[in-house]
Amino acid sequence: MENITINIPEGYEIDMKKSDLSKGIVQFKQINQPLTYRSISEELFTNKPFYWISENGKVLDGESVLGLNCSESNNSTTKEQLESILALNKLCNVAKYLNGDWIPDFKKKDELYYLSIVNNGLTVSSHTIINDGNVFFKTFELAQKAVEILGGEEIRRALTLSH
Repeated sequence: MENITINIPEGYEIDMKKSDLSKGIVQFKQINQPLTYRSISEELFTNKPFYWISENGKVLDGESVLGLNCSESNNSTTKEQLESILALNKLCNVAKYLNGDWIPDFKKKDELYYLSIVNNGLTVSSHTIINDGNVFFKTFELAQKAVEILGGEEIRRALTLSH
């Protein structure tokens, strides 16, 4: 068989991870390519098994091909990560329902309540001015009510993001 010479475009190199020279497949990648969400997604999901959330909220598995569904924001390398995200969404919905129109005001010194895991136990904690990404409740009792509604295991899943 004859040799084939390929001129590599300027600013590119052969991507050995995505190429299969024994099958004659050559893929290129930019040299010093800036790190973007898309480039991370392509690395994590192209031609690899992954999980995603369907339109009806179910965690499904699949395999992507180059460029197709790689940068979807609901893709994950683990089923547990997506189950945690869905549990967190449930917690946010319950908080919205229980809190009504109330919105936390971090400029005031009002006490704000949130669920947390302390020493492996689920508890209601409070802050007066710190917003560190928690789902807040207007009162201690509303935070407890969320635990009653969703159950401790679902709350733990929401608060313990798996990856």
